[in-house]
Amino acid sequence: MKWITRERVKVDRVACPWLIKKFVDKDAEFIFVPPDKVMEEAKRLGATPYDVKDVELGHHGKECSFEAILKKHNLTDAALMLLGKIVNGADTDNTLWQQPEAPGLKAILAVHATSELFHDDVHYIDGMAHVDEFELNMDMAQGWVGAPEYSLDEKTLGPRFNSPPWSLIYLKHQHEGPFWRDRVRPLSEITTPTFLIGGLQDGYRDNVTDLLMKSKAPIKAIVGPWNHSFPNDADFPTGW
Repeated sequence: MKWITRERVKVDRVACPWLIKKFVDKDAEFIFVPPDKVMEEAKRLGATPYDVKDVELGHHGKECSFEAILKKHNLTDAALMLLGKIVNGADTDNTLWQQPEAPGLKAILAVHATSELFHDDVHYIDGMAHVDEFELNMDMAQGWVGAPEYSLDEKTLGPRFNSPPWSLIYLKHQHEGPFWRDRVRPLSEITTPTFLIGGLQDGYRDNVTDLLMKSKAPIKAIVGPWNHSFPNDADFPTGW
C-alpha cells in the first residue's frame, strides 16, 4: 500500500512510518508532499493519508496520529501503547499523558548535523563539492534493501536504481537558495532541553556552539577531541 503525509517530517511523522512498516504493512511505500497537496495526491495515487487534518489516521482531540493508527489496527501491545503516549507527549504539549520520556524523544529528533547546509555542511562547502568515500557510499546506498526482509524483488529494487545519485543532486544546486534553506529549521525554535556531544575534529562541530548560543532551551554539552564517531571509537579517543 501507499501511505502519504506532509513533507518536512518531525516526531509523529517519523514514528508513524516505523509503526506502519513494522506492524501494519511490511510492503508500505511512503510519500511526502507539501501540506496542501496531500489529499489531492492521496486520491490520485490511491494512497492512505495520515497525520494531516480531518483524516481517520490523524490527531483527534489530544491524541496524536500514532495513537490513531494503534486504534485503527487494534495494536494493543503494552510496549506500543506506552510508546504511543511518549510520541504523543513529544508531538504535542504533553498534557494528555504527561509522559516524562517525551521531551527526550523530541530532543533526539530535533537536532541533527548542521543548520547551515550550504555554508557549513562538510559535504558541500560554499558551493565546492567535497567528494570522499562517504559520498560514494551514499550514492550506492540507494541500492540497499532494508532489514529484516532484504527483499530483492523488482518492486523494491526498481525505484532505488531509478533514483539519481546523491552527489549529482548536490552538484545541480551550486548556489545558495531554496534547496538548502527549505530544509532548515531555525535553532531558535528549539525549546526542548537537550544534551549534545560534539567533537573538535568533527565536520559538524559548529552545531554545538550554534545551538548553545541560539536556542532558548536548557542545554548542556560535552565537546572533546573526537571526529565524526562515537567517543570510544574515534580516531582521537577519550584519553587522547
